[in-house]
Amino acid sequence: MTEEQTQREALADYWRFFAETECKGYSPLYEAIATACANSEGVMEFVYSLPSHAHQPNLLLAAMHERVLQGLEPELSVLYSDIQARGVGALFVEAVLKSQEPLWPILVSRFTQTNEIGRVAIIAPALASISNQDNDKPPLHL
Repeated sequence: MTEEQTQREALADYWRFFAETECKGYSPLYEAIATACANSEGVMEFVYSLPSHAHQPNLLLAAMHERVLQGLEPELSVLYSDIQARGVGALFVEAVLKSQEPLWPILVSRFTQTNEIGRVAIIAPALASISNQDNDKPPLHL
């Protein structure tokens, strides 16, 4: 097995791990989709061709969800509304494979932020300032 084949298989394993640990019991829809994508050579080839930051399942899931919300994937929109939808994984794979061209710029230019503390760091000083302006009022809480 070549180094590239090993890396592609590791990517598919990562997607399977995501389905099992992040989605199972929480989102049957995304569990089915992530599993189908991991088992699709075409989707894994597409994802592998993207920059490494775009190898995360949640980025492709978000990009496709955006297409569903924009009405660009009408076949998926019906299934997204039914969390028990059968066949959603195969339909998602088909949609990704036919939508690679419009997905490419989205996936290469967007990033995920999973560090909640990092996202709050930028606004924490402003919130502290607001909270400290009037000591007669109770402290600011989110």
